[in-house]
Amino acid sequence: MERNIEKVMFTQQQLQSKIQEMAAQISEEYAGKDPVFIGVLKGVVLFFSDFCKNVTIPCQMDFMCISSYEGQHSTGKHNLKLDI
Repeated sequence: MERNIEKVMFTQQQLQSKIQEMAAQISEEYAGKDPVFIGVLKGVVLFFSDFCKNVTIPCQMDFMCISSYEGQHSTGKHNLKLDI
């Protein structure tokens, strides 16, 4: 384990299993429709990639980028850096 990680809450296998479960459920519920999945950058990239690879229906993907930080401090305001 990395030195700065005290405890692993979920294993990689558990995360992948849940992502597959969510993608299967959404694929079933939105069958016959054309959903648009929107990921909010930057933290969503790896999850979004795994999720979209497991979706079995036609879909569109887009991204937004929203920030409330300048450096390491929150400004309390949301700044839309990339809109869909």
